[in-house]
Amino acid sequence: MSALDSAISTVDAVLATTDTTVNAEVSNVDAEITPLDTPEVAEGKAEGEEQTEGGESKAEGETQDSKEGSEQKSEEQKLAEAASKLSPDSVRKALREWRDSDPEHKNAAIVKALHGAYERWNAAKEVFPTVAEMRTAKEFLQGHGGVEGVTNYIANIDETDKLLYSAGEDIKNADQLWSNIVDDLKNEGKLEALPNIAQSLLANLEQHAGSEAFAEVAVPVIARGLQDSGATRAVNAIWTALNEGKTGEAKELLKGLGNWMSDMLQRGSSEKKAERQLTKLEAAKQEFEVSKQKEFTASIGKEASSSTIKIVGKALAPYLNGAYKAYSSSLGKPALRTLAAALMDKVQTGMVADKAYQTQMKALWARPQENKQKMLDLTAQLVEKLVKDGTLVRNTISEHYPSWLKSGSPAMQRQAARAEREAAQKKADATSKATGKPQYVPSKPAWDSIDWDKDPKQVLYITGKAYLKGSGRFVTWRK
Repeated sequence: MSALDSAISTVDAVLATTDTTVNAEVSNVDAEITPLDTPEVAEGKAEGEEQTEGGESKAEGETQDSKEGSEQKSEEQKLAEAASKLSPDSVRKALREWRDSDPEHKNAAIVKALHGAYERWNAAKEVFPTVAEMRTAKEFLQGHGGVEGVTNYIANIDETDKLLYSAGEDIKNADQLWSNIVDDLKNEGKLEALPNIAQSLLANLEQHAGSEAFAEVAVPVIARGLQDSGATRAVNAIWTALNEGKTGEAKELLKGLGNWMSDMLQRGSSEKKAERQLTKLEAAKQEFEVSKQKEFTASIGKEASSSTIKIVGKALAPYLNGAYKAYSSSLGKPALRTLAAALMDKVQTGMVADKAYQTQMKALWARPQENKQKMLDLTAQLVEKLVKDGTLVRNTISEHYPSWLKSGSPAMQRQAARAEREAAQKKADATSKATGKPQYVPSKPAWDSIDWDKDPKQVLYITGKAYLKGSGRFVTWRK
């Protein structure tokens, strides 16, 4: 293997293992890259290498000998072994020779890129010997807000240390330290930890600073607590009762004070603390369960909504393709979204109006964990029912775009026209039923099609009116 081949292979190995972030992290090395045309590189004698009589460096000869003695090694191992024995100057010399081998220097840009990558990699290795260490450093910086974040983090630590160590000289520093701690607990939503911190502080104060220091801190707190709780007033009342000879009253007051003291001592016991902690844990657990229930409820709604959208989309699809495609495509996506939203609103209205569905869903919601699939299936079945015959879809389309349905194939146009007639007839039936007025028909109905049970004496028939069998429609053939 020639020095040129070894150098190029070494650079290839470097490029294959170097993380792309190295370039950014050590970009300042570019200014310090050793030029390929320096005398040391041009002469081709690497530092620490000896030249053999044939002009081959000792390092190259050793590499060749090593190659002959390790034929069983993998190509990667051979490459790594050869690369490890190359000095930076020998790599620079090889790159220079490669560049100069072409009189027109067509490969100059490639040589420059390889040279820069090699120099940056060597510079990076001086700080981080491996790519893994580079990645770890990068992840650390990113996890702490970059260099600025780490700098602020260290500054906060230094400030805390300064306040902590100078608290004995000035009470203001201690106040500021506690203020910082409380603010941090508030920001993190952990203010409930403050009583435990204070209690631990008092315990450590007595253990490490002595009883006098503990008393200096605790006595004012105890005195204020006794005053705020009314204990001092109770003692004064006992004294007054005794002076007035009201022994019974004094005993009752003293008994009450004793009970209060017992309650305070019990409240401070480890069992009571554990009980209060358990209560907090139960409350947190309950809050967590409520949160989980809300998430589960939201997931059911999301799945049901997704299923509804698919069913409605499937029902709408025939009117977007085929003979209708030219018309629907001309409307544009905003218009189609508006139409889809209107259709979803009608489906939602139909679901709300279906009393049987609402009753069943209310019962199933009592145990949502067990009834999730039933609720999803029930919802899907109702939506399928609402859009099955296409009436809801066609009516919605007609309301927004009356010409849409007329743009389809003859068969589809006939279907649309029939649907329009049926819709108009239903509307007329409803109006007739509500007003009691007959609907006009162009010809007298056949004798057998008239419901004579509703007109046994043919009074209506004589006046040109009749009820039809089957539909129950009230008609007239006279204008």
